[in-house]
Amino acid sequence: MSKVLASRLCLEVKFTAFSVAQKAKAGILPKQDVNDLVGQASELMVEDENHPLLIAVLRFADGYFEHRRSGAMVYELGVELANAIDRLNMPEPPDQGRADIYG
Repeated sequence: MSKVLASRLCLEVKFTAFSVAQKAKAGILPKQDVNDLVGQASELMVEDENHPLLIAVLRFADGYFEHRRSGAMVYELGVELANAIDRLNMPEPPDQGRADIYG
């Protein structure tokens, strides 16, 4: 898979995951949306099975299927997924490996 295609797929999964997180927080998340998100995110496994977005999505899905009848737990899972997406959207600082700056 080309780097551009992988980047585009990652962006699509981020948007889908964000939508799922917001629906979970609002209490209107259908099970099919979670299944669709997992299917879409599993395409990331082709390139990197340890991708942070994939890990966040799978953690959310596992929690959702275990606690989907508890509105409070689904809300918390939605918050965690949204926070994971926020962390992934933060840019990496330039010169991150420089010991004279970062120790």
